[in-house]
Amino acid sequence: MPIPVGLQLGVELTNFVGPLTSTVFKLGSLAVREAIERSGSDELTELKLARILGRHKIDPALVTHFRSIVARSSHAPLSQFVKEIVLESGSGPTVNQALVSDNAALLSMVIQLSFLAFSHEQQSLSRALTQAVDEILTESKVSTRHGLNYVSLLGTVVACQQQTTAFSWEHHYTAIEHKLSAALNAKAHKTSRSNKRRRIPTLPSSRTYQQSVSDRALPFVILRALIISLESLMDLSENRLLDLSCDRGISSIVLWCYHIMGLSVLVRVSDATVYFGDGPYNITIEHCSSTDTSATLLQITDKNIPIFTLTTTDVDPYIQSDQRRDTRGFLRQAFILQGVDEGELREYAPAIVSDCIKHFDSNYKGHSGVEPVPPIHHIEANSTEDPDCTIKLDSMYSMLRPRITKTAAFLFDIDEVQLNSECIGAASTDRKRKSAIWSAAMALVYALSRVKELAACALFPLSLDAFDSLTLDNHLLADKVGFKGPIPDTVRSFEIICKLLVGRLYNKEYVSKAFLISSRGWSIFMDTVDAIDPADVDSWSLHIRLGVPSRDGIRKSRIIDGMGHLEFHGTMGVLLNSDPRISFWPGVGTAKLVGSHVGYHDHDAFTAVQTYEWAHRGQKSKRWRLGFREKQEISMNFRVYRMCGCSKLQGEAEIRRVLDNMLVWPAIVEPDADKTQGKYIAKHPEYQKDASRNPERIFRKNETWFFFVSSGSAARWLGLDGLDTLDLEETGYQLVIRGSGCCVQCAIRYSQSKGVVLL
Repeated sequence: MPIPVGLQLGVELTNFVGPLTSTVFKLGSLAVREAIERSGSDELTELKLARILGRHKIDPALVTHFRSIVARSSHAPLSQFVKEIVLESGSGPTVNQALVSDNAALLSMVIQLSFLAFSHEQQSLSRALTQAVDEILTESKVSTRHGLNYVSLLGTVVACQQQTTAFSWEHHYTAIEHKLSAALNAKAHKTSRSNKRRRIPTLPSSRTYQQSVSDRALPFVILRALIISLESLMDLSENRLLDLSCDRGISSIVLWCYHIMGLSVLVRVSDATVYFGDGPYNITIEHCSSTDTSATLLQITDKNIPIFTLTTTDVDPYIQSDQRRDTRGFLRQAFILQGVDEGELREYAPAIVSDCIKHFDSNYKGHSGVEPVPPIHHIEANSTEDPDCTIKLDSMYSMLRPRITKTAAFLFDIDEVQLNSECIGAASTDRKRKSAIWSAAMALVYALSRVKELAACALFPLSLDAFDSLTLDNHLLADKVGFKGPIPDTVRSFEIICKLLVGRLYNKEYVSKAFLISSRGWSIFMDTVDAIDPADVDSWSLHIRLGVPSRDGIRKSRIIDGMGHLEFHGTMGVLLNSDPRISFWPGVGTAKLVGSHVGYHDHDAFTAVQTYEWAHRGQKSKRWRLGFREKQEISMNFRVYRMCGCSKLQGEAEIRRVLDNMLVWPAIVEPDADKTQGKYIAKHPEYQKDASRNPERIFRKNETWFFFVSSGSAARWLGLDGLDTLDLEETGYQLVIRGSGCCVQCAIRYSQSKGVVLL
């Protein structure tokens, strides 16, 4: 005799509500609790989730595999200047507690939360879980104070996702979606052959079904039903049947029920029936329209009267997908989802490379990294420098062009040789060039060409949803001869990659002051974070590494510049020239870096800033602050003389001797001094008698200005900052820094006839 339905529903709800209300939560030690909270999670929330999700028994094989992968952890230094911040990757307090605890429910919770966070946007998932638990408690006539706190839950979801990044659920999803798609394609092919003479269109419905298979987001009704019924489906498999109807989240249901829980699942999409497992098939999924989404739990012994039925309503929270693909092969996947086949991909990939290179050359012809620049200036007559030697001149774009092909090969997961073939320019390719996805793909190739460690970023998770929105930004515009528009500079490339890393939560203000952004267990940051001298900055480059910034166990998702300029008396520079305006801060040659300061901003960010101090002729010491983002933006405006062909480089004393031999002082300057071969007009110090006690030298030749503040990196950073504030680039001046591998003579000789050079 079957048990009455009302009693059965009571059993289902008691299984859920009882553990949340009947016992006191057993909290861990104070140290464990503090470590969990510092990582961004909440121990009480974790224990509640263990009572909610941890009731579900995980397939033993998956548990073993999951344990072996997520147990590893590492700590990597980020910068020699902010040593207290490290990049933490792998297991943290939440996962470690689950791995060592004798409470199997904790590990069950971590596994399921890791899976849910992998394919769903974290905020909408947390809202849905909070509301689902509240509704179940309300129906059970239990106070919702026993439920979940949204803010705490979001922190736990993020922490769990970060700490289980090493375990990718993608291969499970891929296997499920491939099996479903193959069944749909086989059925569609058979149907199209039988209907060929009747000309019944089958493509639109087939495309709809394929989209349902690829959309991984669970409907709220389905999420709620699975939370209530999964335990009894496992414990009472001989007398339970769960019928689900939905138009999305099909692959997520199969992954949760079959791969994680070990339950057999039957899926019906269109006329295709697909089996997962060997039976009995206690869970069936039927494709339907979004308005007909429902879940019904039945007793097998009495299918006429359901234990419960849940249907979708207008007030159900919408759970957004967060579909990710690995960076290696990302563009291949993005184009395939647009309906592009393999044959077209073989045409599109080399065409995109060709378009990038043509567009780059039309904007920055000559940025090859090593330039045989003709000497502009003459130096001493007894100089031994070779007038025909080459000089390595780096800029924000110098290393970009050689990396375009390699980056595109990485994004399309294709052999680089195949991208060097001549693009024929098929009609389909020409049509695709005009689409938004084409310019977005070019922008992504440019942006990732700036990443130094790209080969180590194969698993870096890029958002397909964010890539779709990237197509709306109109990065490049197609015309009859190619593409128009600027090449993304380093900061714009940082923003593009951040957008695809952060996903739906991205906004420009979020990254506007940041030099590091972290999400999903990975971080992207700027090259200035570890640069001692301005010439050490590879202004063209970005870094991507596995890990989340952490300080004493406290994890944050951003590092931004701290408080900027300090208020002090006498920061005005000495005016050296009025048109164009050229000024200088006297005394910066004595500057020292006195500290790197780390702080906090809002709930999700560290701040970092460096303080410099200098004095001038007995005046009160002055202080200035520079952030790492600010340093990046300054460095991008300057080119760098990396290396010359000279065999011997000078120390600071030798540099001053060389410079002093080249200078004439204003007191003895004659009207035609600018035409004097090998001589330059000194502008600071103003008088020759002051040169012996002043390390700084500022001089000019016609419209070229040279600044030597000191060989010290602190002085050079402040000198560079001062030059950047002059905005001389807008008046056509070339801005250049001399690197340690280039001698002073070559830096002077190769400088442009209208420029500013920091020696």
